Amino acid sequence: MADEPIRILLADDDDFVREMMGMILEDQGYEVVAAEDGAEALEKLAADSGIKLVVSDMNMPKTTGLELVKEVRKRGNPVPIIILSAFGELDVVDEAVACGATSYVLKDENIQDKIIESISKILN
Repeated sequence: MADEPIRILLADDDDFVREMMGMILEDQGYEVVAAEDGAEALEKLAADSGIKLVVSDMNMPKTTGLELVKEVRKRGNPVPIIILSAFGELDVVDEAVACGATSYVLKDENIQDKIIESISKILN
């Protein structure tokens, strides 16, 4: 019997980014559970104990990436969380890491390689 693919929760309010990142992750053999914002991500994470990693945008409506990290940790969930961030948000990213985010990846032209490398380091 083949191993089940690792399930990753991907939270981003931008449809294009969510689809692009989803394809990148699926091409690497991961199963992607998508959420349009942090509030939906919290619901999906609470409902699915098989999620092994969260990749979340920093700026989202309803619940931001920072709020997502804080709430996940408040609930006692140790799931690794990678924050996706634009360059201007580095101070907030530092706060997210201080609050329990595992890592962050800047949204730039190398995001595909960086996200794959970051996930590999965390899950292996």
